[in-house]
Amino acid sequence: MYTIHPLSARPQHVEACAAWVYGRWGVQRAEGSLERALGLFRAAAQGPGPLPLTFVAQDGRGLPVGMGSLWAQDGDEWPQHTPWAAALYTHYRWRGRGVARAILARLEDAARAQGHTALYLHTGSAVGLYAPLGYAPLETIPADTGAGTLTLMRKAL
Repeated sequence: MYTIHPLSARPQHVEACAAWVYGRWGVQRAEGSLERALGLFRAAAQGPGPLPLTFVAQDGRGLPVGMGSLWAQDGDEWPQHTPWAAALYTHYRWRGRGVARAILARLEDAARAQGHTALYLHTGSAVGLYAPLGYAPLETIPADTGAGTLTLMRKAL
């Protein structure tokens, strides 16, 4: 069993979110750093605001098991699109239990509540996760990380 909360309501999970994002994506980027990730999630934990907004899933003991964010931008590849579902991550022991889908639904609800009519994301390998949830691939480009390619996806809200 898990519950999902805004990071602003669970600021004790800032370090876990930063570590996950840096460990999964930040180490692959020249400008990535743990301090940069900490700054981003400290900002998200400051309180409910439009962006950045992060949701964290926690288990019954209060330990973080997954996260996802709503960002104005996620990288430099497609600056014309906003907002982005970003940093969607589930701890390996919790994968396959619907955590990512539940967090993504919360991100979609938050974007809709802010008046957005579409939500964007990009993925290197999880097109099959997002397509059944209504995300349509728009473009695929070579990735500057180990992912090989990067696919831009969009969902109408």
